[in-house]
Amino acid sequence: MLRTPSRTDFAGRSLQESRVAIADYDDTAGLRRKRNDTTHGRRPGDPARAAQAIITAVDSADTPFRLLLGSDAVKVVGDELQAQIEELQAWKETSLSTDVPE
Repeated sequence: MLRTPSRTDFAGRSLQESRVAIADYDDTAGLRRKRNDTTHGRRPGDPARAAQAIITAVDSADTPFRLLLGSDAVKVVGDELQAQIEELQAWKETSLSTDVPE
């Protein structure tokens, strides 16, 4: 399953961080700390709608192999699949074929 980040309280009042930011971590954990400050309450995913989508998929007679939750998840996977198709097309008729010649 690939999902859109959801508007939960993960980065809000339930997140426990030290009161003091340590400068040595500015380029690692500090980046996450800043991202939490700017993304809380702005994430595109609705947890209730995600839960309903999961229930619908599980109850479906044709459950998807990969369940994509959210438009950004669809974009990420779509872009990756398109890149794979382009690579396949570029290489399919090269000398890399291992078929026995007719």
